[in-house]
Parts: sequence; C-alpha cells; structure tokens
Amino acid sequence: MRKHTGLFWFSILGVLALSLACNILPPTPAPRPPAEWDSSPSALIVEALLNRGFPGGGNYPEAGYSLNYIPHARIYGDGRIIWVHEREGPRTVWHGQLNQVQMTNLLQGIIDKGFFGWKGHRSIIPLNNPPFGMLSVNLKSASMVQVSGGSAPEEFDTLFTQLLDGAGAEGKSEFVPEKGFLTALPVEYTSFDPLPIWQPDELGFSLAEVGDGKYISGAALEYVWTQVNRYPYWAAYLQTDSQAYEVYLQIPGISWIEPPTETPDLWITPQAAPSVTDTPESATTVVTGEVLVEDGRGAMGGIPGNTIDAEVTFTANSTAAPVTEMRVKIGCYEEALDDAAWEPFVSQKSYPVYVILNWTGWGISVQYRDANGNVSPTYCDDINVEGMEVPPTP
Repeated sequence: MRKHTGLFWFSILGVLALSLACNILPPTPAPRPPAEWDSSPSALIVEALLNRGFPGGGNYPEAGYSLNYIPHARIYGDGRIIWVHEREGPRTVWHGQLNQVQMTNLLQGIIDKGFFGWKGHRSIIPLNNPPFGMLSVNLKSASMVQVSGGSAPEEFDTLFTQLLDGAGAEGKSEFVPEKGFLTALPVEYTSFDPLPIWQPDELGFSLAEVGDGKYISGAALEYVWTQVNRYPYWAAYLQTDSQAYEVYLQIPGISWIEPPTETPDLWITPQAAPSVTDTPESATTVVTGEVLVEDGRGAMGGIPGNTIDAEVTFTANSTAAPVTEMRVKIGCYEEALDDAAWEPFVSQKSYPVYVILNWTGWGISVQYRDANGNVSPTYCDDINVEGMEVPPTP
C-alpha cells in the first residue's frame, strides 16, 4: 500500500509555520482614528460616569439617585467642560472651557493610549445601571465606550482622573443652574434625622403643588440645588409642616437623565408676594442669615459613647441695624424659637454631639435679632453622625 509521506510532512511544516508566525508576528495595533470631532455646542464628545449608587451598585432608591445624578465629566464639541467634585463634603459642579489645542491634545492622547482597541468595551450603557466606571468618546469617524476593569486599567484610571480634575480647563468657575425640573413625592419618613424645612412663604410655592414635576428657578432652585448636592448618593428629603417629601432635581443639559421638554404648563406658578406698600413694616423681613454645620459636610463620626464637637458657623445681616443677638435650639424647627433664650451673636461656636452606634442625625436651628428688635426667620442645618466601633487591639 502506498503511503502519502509527502502530504504528511507538508502538513507538519504548515502547522509549525503557523505556530511560529503566531509567536513572532506583532499583535494587531489598536485603531487610531483621526482626532476630529463635531464642534457644535450640543455634541457630546467625552463623558465619564462613576457608579457609586445606581441600582445594583448600592442600597439607594432608583429614582432618587439616577434622577439626581450628574455625570462626573462631560466635554462638548465647542470645548465646554462640566465636571463634578465630591471627594470631600458636598458635591460641587464646575465648568470651564478647553481651547482648540487642548481639545486636540486631549483626544489625541486618548487615541495614543489605545483607547479604541482596549478590550472590555460596550456598545450601550443602560440608564438605570451603568458600570462602576465608564468612559465614552465620540469622534467623527469612531465612537467607543470603555468600562473599568478592562484590558488597560492603569490607562483608564489616568484618563478618568484627568477628566475629574477638569482636564486643564481655563476659566474654571462653579456651575450655578438657571432652571431645573423638580419632582416632589410625599413619603413616610421614619428616621430620627431632622429634615431641612421647606418654607412656602419664602420660596413661593408648596411642595404639594409640584407633584410629578415642575420647572423652577430663583430662590427655590437655589435651595433645592443646595440640598441635593449635600447628599449626592442619597435621595434628598425635605419637610413642610408634618409631611416629608422625597425630591429629585434634573438640570437640563447636564443631568444624567434629561428632564421633560420645557413647556409653559410645566413651570411652577409662584405665589404672588405682597407689594411693599401693602406690607406692614412689622412683617417686612429685614434680618436674614444662615447656619452651617461643619462647613456643610454631609457626615461626621466618632466612637459610640463618646462626645464630639460640631463646629457651627452663623451668618446674619440686617438692612436696618447691626445684628446683635441670636437664639439657638438643637434640632431642626420651622417655627419661631420662642422657648430659646437670646444670647450675643457670634460667628462660630462649638456644640457637643453624643455619638451612638450606627447612624443618627444632629441639627441646629437659629434666629437672629438686630439692634432695632427685628427678628429673622428660623434657619436650620443638620449633619449625619456615624458611630464606628473600634476593633480590639490584637
């Protein structure tokens, strides 16, 4: 019988050649699209998301986090950049401008790092549960979404950090929204933590009027924006009378989930303020102020059973006379503090806080009085207090 030895050795040599080629040939280089992008102001070129509390990423209410969430960095076609700082204390949103050279260098750096060839990319990002970390880049000829934990973790972290630091933007300033879409839903609030008070007479409308959502601006927007930023990874809660509300605030153009299209019927109608001529002099608010616990930080902590100090800052102004007195009461109150004694006004004071195991809340209310006897409304601020057990020394 004839043996096909020639065919056998040809097959062996083919396998060896293929194996040798696989070990010698360089890997396929990452795609390198040109650093060209849509320069229109509405075009989203770069976006960075960090999931610290979406459903599946923590024990947070779905709507409360997703609707209040602002992406950690966004760069638009005209070089406008918005980024979020929240490493210490409340969330702060910044914005600035990248010029043409900075935009080109940033995008070219992303391309040079092999971004468009990393493994671990995704085609879509679910709105209700994005990955822990995500970067998306949209060029004219290519778009890519990469997630943390892929094939280039160090390069991913470097880019992410660069964006969270503003990417060298010029003219950095704090972002202040001009309008926002507020949702206020009545809830049963069973925690012992005191809630910030919503004052309809000062802010122009009641939370009951908001319902499933209304556009707001002015003092009401400023107040809600402050409260939402205090706890960016928790739902925000406010109280009016005896009813608690869970509130969400979406800012057009920067929120992760865009609010409904603005229409006249979606704007809240503020209550008309009385004219100056119709307002009795005694009812005119001439003394205003605020109170801030621990510079507005969201939480403080200590060992259960111990007492820690809470630093409280008092600020007050009067259009009639110098502010000379204040009266203080522990806890958050909406009504006048008639049962608290007047004391000399100070700009800062420490108060003892007893720490218990796990989480509790501590708040303080204040009213101010000027030399003419005019009294301010009641102002309140609060902070979460965590009692942390210290592990025994081995």
